Amino acid sequence: MGGLGKTTLAQLAYNDSEVCQQFDLKAWVCVSEDFDLPLLTRAMVESFTGEECRLSQQDALHIELQKKLAGKCFLLVLDDVWEKECLVHIWDRLRAPLLFGSGKSKIIVTTRSEEVSRIVGAVSTHHLPCLEGEHCLQLFAQRAFEGRDQALYPNLMAMAEKISKKCRGVPLVAKILGGQLRWEDDVDNWKDILEGEIWDFDKKWIMPVLRLSYDRLPPHLRKCFKYCSLFPKDYLIDRDELIRMWMAQGYLLATGTRHMEEDIGNDYFNDLVQRSFIQCSTRCKDMFQMHDLIHDLARLVSRGECYSWKGGSTCSNSEGDVQHLSIISSGDQIVDIASTWPAPQSAINLRSFLFFRTQQSFPFSRIEWYSRYKLKHLNDELTRMKHLRVLDLTGTDVPYLPDSVGCLKHLRYLAVLNIMEMPEWVGTLFHLQTLDFVALGSNLRCSPNSITQLLNLRHLTCHCGNLGLPAGIEKLTNLQTIPEFVWSSEPGRAKLSELKDLNNIRSLRITHLGELTDVAEAKKACLAKKERLRDLFLGWEHVCRPSPLHDQMLETLRPNSRLAELTIDDYKGQSVPTWLGDRSFSNMVSVRLDGCEGWTALPSLGWLPSLKNLHIVGASNVKYIGRQFFSGGFPRLEQLSLRSMPHWKSWCGAEKGQCPRLWKLVIYNCDELTSLSLINLEALQVLDIRNCIRLHFSKEEELPSTLEQFIIQKCPVVTLWCL
Repeated sequence: MGGLGKTTLAQLAYNDSEVCQQFDLKAWVCVSEDFDLPLLTRAMVESFTGEECRLSQQDALHIELQKKLAGKCFLLVLDDVWEKECLVHIWDRLRAPLLFGSGKSKIIVTTRSEEVSRIVGAVSTHHLPCLEGEHCLQLFAQRAFEGRDQALYPNLMAMAEKISKKCRGVPLVAKILGGQLRWEDDVDNWKDILEGEIWDFDKKWIMPVLRLSYDRLPPHLRKCFKYCSLFPKDYLIDRDELIRMWMAQGYLLATGTRHMEEDIGNDYFNDLVQRSFIQCSTRCKDMFQMHDLIHDLARLVSRGECYSWKGGSTCSNSEGDVQHLSIISSGDQIVDIASTWPAPQSAINLRSFLFFRTQQSFPFSRIEWYSRYKLKHLNDELTRMKHLRVLDLTGTDVPYLPDSVGCLKHLRYLAVLNIMEMPEWVGTLFHLQTLDFVALGSNLRCSPNSITQLLNLRHLTCHCGNLGLPAGIEKLTNLQTIPEFVWSSEPGRAKLSELKDLNNIRSLRITHLGELTDVAEAKKACLAKKERLRDLFLGWEHVCRPSPLHDQMLETLRPNSRLAELTIDDYKGQSVPTWLGDRSFSNMVSVRLDGCEGWTALPSLGWLPSLKNLHIVGASNVKYIGRQFFSGGFPRLEQLSLRSMPHWKSWCGAEKGQCPRLWKLVIYNCDELTSLSLINLEALQVLDIRNCIRLHFSKEEELPSTLEQFIIQKCPVVTLWCL
C-alpha cells in the first residue's frame, strides 16, 4: 500500500549521522516505474560520486560502477521499486557491479510488492504497519489544529477522532485530510468529510479520499496543483522556478495585501505544502517533491489540460488539445518533435513546453540534472507554438537558440542550458519575465546588450563565469533576480551606479570590489534604499594588499536594515563597519564572514535579535575572543562556526544567560587555540572540534549535560582528556 511512509523511514535511516559513519559511500536512487538498466546504473554512479556521468553503454557503466565501489563499504537505497516483468531478468545484472563492494555494504529497497522482495533476495523484510489509532489521531490533529489550541475546539476534536479512525492508519491520508480541515471551524464541513461517500470503497479507497481533498481546494490552488503533473515522478522541485512558471501562465492573482506576484506565488506554494500536496525533500535542502500517489492524482485531474510524453511511447489522440506538454526522457535519445503530436494543429494550443529526464539521481544544481535530447524539427515546430508562454529547453542538446524562438511574442519564461551564444534578438521578447541561461564553458562572451530592452524582465539568471552585465541594466526596474554583479572598469559593462533604482532586487551578489577605486561609485548603488533585499554577498576576490579604500567602501555599502542574510568575502580592510552588528538589523538571521584577515577583533554581533547562524572563516589576525564579542547575548543564535583562525588562542566564553539557544558549535583548524570555556552553553547538543592540536580542557572541566554528539579529530590533548 502506498502512503504508509516507506520512503520517509528509509530517509531517516539514510540521513542518520551514526548510520553515515558506518559507510564510505552512500547513494539514493528513485526507481519508480522506469526500471531501465543503463539509466539506473548511471544514476547509481552519479549518486555515489556526486558527479555527472556521460557514459550511456551498459558495459561501460557496469565497469565504472564496479571501479567506484571496489572494496568500499556502501549504503544504497533503491526507492519505490515496482513489480515488473523485466525486474526478474535484469536484477542480477544490476546487482553484479555492487558485489565488488565490501561485504558489510547494505542495500535498502522500498516497495509495495512482496514479489519484489522475493526477486531481489531480501535478507530481511520490514513490513511497515499502519499507524495505531492514537498516533493516527495525533498526526491528523497536528495538521488540522496547527497553530491552535485543540482544547478550545471540543466538538471538532470529537469529530477528529472519528475521521482519524477512517484513515485506517495511513499517514498520507491523515496528513492530507488534516491539512484540508486546517482552516475549517464549521462542524458541518468536518461532518461532510466524515459522512462522505469516499469511505464506501473497500479497495483502492485512498485515491477517492485524495480526490475529495483536491476538489475542496480553492480554484487558484487547483490550477497550480494540476501544473505540477508535468514533472516526472520523484522530481526535485525548485520553489522559485515553479512559481515563475505559474506567474508566466497568469495563475497568480493579486490580493488586497499582496501585490507582487512572486509573494502571491509563495503563499500558494506554502498552502500546497501545508495541505501535503507538495512536501519538503529530505534528500536535498530547499527542494520539494510530490508523493507518488499525489503525483498520480495530479495526472488524473489534469488530464486533457496537461500531458507528459515519455520518450519512446506514442502520444494518444485524446491528448491532442493539451495546453501544457512535458517530454520526459528515459535516457539519451533522439526525439523527433514533429512526431510528438498526433495532429499538426495541436502545437498551436500549447502554453508550456518543457523537457525533463526521469532520474535526478543526485541533488546538485540543475546544470547537472538533465540528460541531453537531440531534437529533430525543433525550429519548425516552435514556429507553430504561437501562444507559448513557458519554454524550458534545459534538457536539450541545443547549442544555439532556434531563430523561431524569436517569433514567440507571448513568451514569458525561457530557460536554456549550455548555449554557445545568446542572440541579440532575445531583446524582442518584450513580455519575457524570466530569462535563465547557462553558457557552455567560457564560450559566451557577454550577456547581449539587447537584454536591457526587456522592460518586463523580473528574473535574470545567467551562469556565465565572470561575465559582467551590459550597461543600461538600470532600465530594468522590475528586476528581482540578477546574476552575479561582477564589477569591471571595462567600457560597455554595467557600473554599481546602475543599481540605484533597482529597488525590487531580492538577492544581490557583488564581486571584484577590490578593483573598485572610487568610493563615490559604491555610494551610488544605494543599497540602503533596497527594502526588498534579503540576501547580500560582498566579495573582494583575493585582493593581495589592504587599502584604506576598502574600509570606506564597506562602510558605504551599508544595506537596508531589513536584510536577512549577509556574506562578506575576502575583505582585507582593517576596520569593522559601524553598521555590522547594529541592532536595527532586526531581521538578520545569517552572517558569514570569510577571509576578513585585517581584523584583530571580531565584530560584536550579539545584539542582532534574530541571528541564528554565524560562520567566521579565516580571521587569521584574531588572537582573543573576549566579552565584547558576546555582548548582547546572542538571544537566538543556534549555530556558531569558527574555522581557520591560526592565531586564535582562547575565548572568555559566554556568561550565564548568553547564547541560550546555541545547540551546535563547530571549531576547525585553529592551531594556537589552547582553552575553550563551555560552562554556560546550556543548550549545546553538538560539539565538533577538529585540527586544534593545542586545545585542552582542565581536569575540573565538565561538558554540558545537554551534549548529545561530541566529535573530535586531530585534537590529541582533548582526546586524552576524554579517556
